[in-house]
Amino acid sequence: MENPLITTIIPTFKRPHLLKRALASVVKQTYTQFQVCVYDNASNDETKEVVQEFIKTDSRVKYFCHPQNIGMMANYQYALSRVTTPFFSLLSDDDLLFPCFYEATLRGFSQFPEAFFSATSAIIMTPEKKIIRVPLDLWEKEGFFSPPDSLYEMISRYPVPTCIIFRREVLDHTTIDAANCLVWDCDFLLQIASRFPIFVSKEPTGIFMQHTSSFSSSQSYALWRNSFNKLKENFINRSTLSKQITNNCVCLFDREIKQIDRGSILSSLFKKNFKKSFIYALRYKKNHRTSILSYLFLLATLACLIFPPALYFILLLKKIRSFFLKKPLPSNNISLYERHAKDL
Repeated sequence: MENPLITTIIPTFKRPHLLKRALASVVKQTYTQFQVCVYDNASNDETKEVVQEFIKTDSRVKYFCHPQNIGMMANYQYALSRVTTPFFSLLSDDDLLFPCFYEATLRGFSQFPEAFFSATSAIIMTPEKKIIRVPLDLWEKEGFFSPPDSLYEMISRYPVPTCIIFRREVLDHTTIDAANCLVWDCDFLLQIASRFPIFVSKEPTGIFMQHTSSFSSSQSYALWRNSFNKLKENFINRSTLSKQITNNCVCLFDREIKQIDRGSILSSLFKKNFKKSFIYALRYKKNHRTSILSYLFLLATLACLIFPPALYFILLLKKIRSFFLKKPLPSNNISLYERHAKDL
């Protein structure tokens, strides 16, 4: 095998069948100068056998198994410390890449060699093949970005690392916040975008699977809120940007946290946990005093707490609102997304 240009890291734990799909998506890449390294966190199941089947026919596949489970973040850090190729990417064992991923992402570096990462578009999708979100479609434009423009686009619309190739040099200028494991990847991207130019393309090159058994989906509202508060604190503490730019970014973080607060209220309300939704609405009112929406949340949750059938009226209003205000995904790639979904 010729010297690889890219290392794709796949940390894994007890997901042999999903890992098989992820690995298959890597070895089918149209660009071939890569290696894919699987870091098994002591699964003690058929994971090794799954990887060995690939190794038999493809020497670009590598396997390492820890003797004991060292934790998710320690596994990531271990894998990143062993990257020696000029470029690397991160692939979760439950996600997958389209065959064009390497080729499309490297195109960004060829156009703008000064970029520290080249991001392409990931489709966030459920196992039922429902498209949830395509973050890069929410960006105003694509192309070459320098700070602070990249930060203004990125906060609350983070590119999915699944579809990013990084220069190995980013590891010399960043740290991994292992204590904030829920959003460590957002923190990692912000560190890069705060200091270096990046390239972004809206070409779809992979799928990020959102399911109930994933680490992020199983976390509480409180942890999500605390994680994004810590993300904001990290950004402020590390910022070498002007005070005005830093303050502008802080406003974007605050808006993101407000969205999390709203989601916690509505999620509890629709799950008929009226007491919890009312408590969340009180907290929302405390944290966002000037928001008219805070009074509406209080009124709605209080009404359901006193008279639970009021929820059906709220659900009706929600359906009416969705009917008139429904927005399609802002993309010219919908048919392409749907075609890839059918191929899963």
